[in-house]
Amino acid sequence: MDIGIFEDVLDTKSSKKVKEAIQTIQEVKPEEIEISKIKNPRFHDRSYVDPKRVVELAENIKAFGLAQPVVVRRLSDGSYERIIGYIRIKAFEYLKRNKIPAIILDVDEETALALMISENAQREDLNDYDKLMSQLEYLSLVLKKIKKR
Repeated sequence: MDIGIFEDVLDTKSSKKVKEAIQTIQEVKPEEIEISKIKNPRFHDRSYVDPKRVVELAENIKAFGLAQPVVVRRLSDGSYERIIGYIRIKAFEYLKRNKIPAIILDVDEETALALMISENAQREDLNDYDKLMSQLEYLSLVLKKIKKR
């Protein structure tokens, strides 16, 4: 995974955080966490997923295992916020599994959103509306942060 469209958009500090998070994703061993403790992000990431895609992935996971863990960040209340892996979580729920392998990152909201958008931008099945909405939310977050300075 790379930061793709954010290479030229992110300022140096934010870009460094995203690159460090990507390196962590590649190096850290996943932990099994309870799916019930994973919350959806408050930001827009997908408006629709074809249920057939969830079933197909579930059958693939059942036959071959999970190729890539989900990525989450720990919240102050002990739960987790999903950054990457919505369809994988849905596939595990379809299989009636309570736990899923996850990479747990210690990142701020801006970095989590940038990672989510970068991952989604690489997905062929993400529609243009979802791509645009997530990018607008990221810009809104960054602009609010700049305004506070």
